[in-house]
Order: sequence, then C-alpha cells, then structure tokens
Amino acid sequence: MNIIYLLIEFLDELVFGLGEAAWPLIRNDLGLNYVQIGLALSLPGILGNSIEPFLFILGDVWKRRTIILLGGVIFATSLMLTGIATTFYLFIFSLVLFNPASGAFVSLSQASLMDSEPARHEQNMARWTFAGSLGVMFGPFLLGGLALIGWGWRPAYWLLTAFSALTLFAAFKRIPSSPSADDRFPSMRAVLENFRNALSVLKNLTVLRWLILLEFSDLMLDILHGFLALYLADVMRLSAAHAAFVLVGYTGIGLIGDFLLMPFLDRVKGLDYLRVSVLIECILLPLFLLTSILWLK
Repeated sequence: MNIIYLLIEFLDELVFGLGEAAWPLIRNDLGLNYVQIGLALSLPGILGNSIEPFLFILGDVWKRRTIILLGGVIFATSLMLTGIATTFYLFIFSLVLFNPASGAFVSLSQASLMDSEPARHEQNMARWTFAGSLGVMFGPFLLGGLALIGWGWRPAYWLLTAFSALTLFAAFKRIPSSPSADDRFPSMRAVLENFRNALSVLKNLTVLRWLILLEFSDLMLDILHGFLALYLADVMRLSAAHAAFVLVGYTGIGLIGDFLLMPFLDRVKGLDYLRVSVLIECILLPLFLLTSILWLK
C-alpha cells in the first residue's frame, strides 16, 4: 500500500523537476518576461495556500481517499492544459489549477503514509524524500533528452499527463478507504470548527517555530531549484538542454544524499543531522553566488 503513496510523490516531483528545467524553453516559446515568470512562480502558491488548509481539514473529517482521487483527476487535467497552453493566461491558469490539486493528491497521500506507521515517521519521511528526489532528478533528464531530439517541453508535458493518468488508475485500485471516514459530507460549520482547532495549534511555540523553519528551508529547496535553470541559461549562458543536464547532476547528488539518509537516521538523530546540514548550506550558498567559474558552481 505504501508504494502507491511513494509513486505519487515521485510523479509530483517529476513534474516539478521537469517544469523547473523547462523554464528557458517555456519563456522563449510563450514570450514571457520576468514579471510574468515571477507571477507564474508565485501566484499559484499564494492562491493554493488559501485553499489547501480547507482541503486538508476536509481530508481529516471526510473521505480522504475521495479527495486524493479528485485531486489526481485535476492534477492530470492541469498538466494537459499546460502542455497545450499557447498564451500566458492559459499557462498560468493551468499552474493555478495544479497547485491545490497537488495539495489534495500529494500532501494527503503523504499524511496517509505517515498515519500508516506512526512509530516510523522519520524513516518514512526519508523514503518519501528519496522518492521525490528520484523524480526531481529524472525530470530534467527527460526534458534534456527530448530537447536534444527537438521535441521540446510540450511533448514532455503530454508524457507527464499520460503517466499521471496511469498513476491515478493505480491509486484508485490501491488506496484504501479510511475506516473512520464519514459518508455524510460535513457541514461548513464543522469544517470551520476543525479549522479553528487547527489554528489553535499555532499557539504552541514549538509548532510555530518548526513551521517558520520549514519555510526558510524551502529557500534552499524548491525556491532555489525554481530559479536555477533560468540562472544557468541567462547568467551562465548555457543552452536549455545543457542547463537541464546540469540540473540532473545537481539533483543526482541530492538523490545520493537522500538514499544514504534512510539507513543513517537509524543511527543518528534527525535533529543533529539537520543542524550540521544547515551550517554547511550557510557556507556553500554564498560561495556558489560569488564564484563565476562554471565548474566550481
């Protein structure tokens, strides 16, 4: 059962890895400027963050499996729309659609994976991260290969749509119903009450601290990754295909680290590893930005 959740995470990060590597091609094809790129990178997340909390609360009080599967349908539909988008407005609409769909399809799958083995949260998070890293690495590799044979980014999104449909079919077959799911759709009052209960957790300073640190950690994860292909193409003057293959190496090293982390966490406390990795990142990022030598970057 856990395999299907890891497959969903692999798919989500495959989309992310390919999409971030495709920005130079998308920018040139759609004629986007940096303002439009900034909107495309930020607006879906802003809107998605206002919708997802209610989806997650609904996933706790109603049929989580149904929400996951509906999210998967919209997930695949948004990828198809991205692949056929010829204007900025259709393109950004597809991204706005994708963001909450990913929350329902992927984040609730992650919650279900964590619920399946409460005593092994760290180990399952390491497996989840490894599955995602595998997808992130394979995404730019797929795009780079298609770019080299002249297919470009649109056929890549069509392939992602087909893979999403297959994953959704597997999820339909493999994800079980929640034993505590209520057949009746909850009232808005009940949803709001649970939402207030969730907000009350923010009064716990420990929870609040980890949420803030989580957002800061994303600066070295999705945020950095989101701009990296454009940085390599516009600043380092690499072709879109070469920038994609550089991202393969970047994510490949991360994949090795995530693979080694799984047995490592059985011997070392995750918090100790976190502290050391933060210190190393604070040294490496300034060095990356200061040097102009490509191989050293």
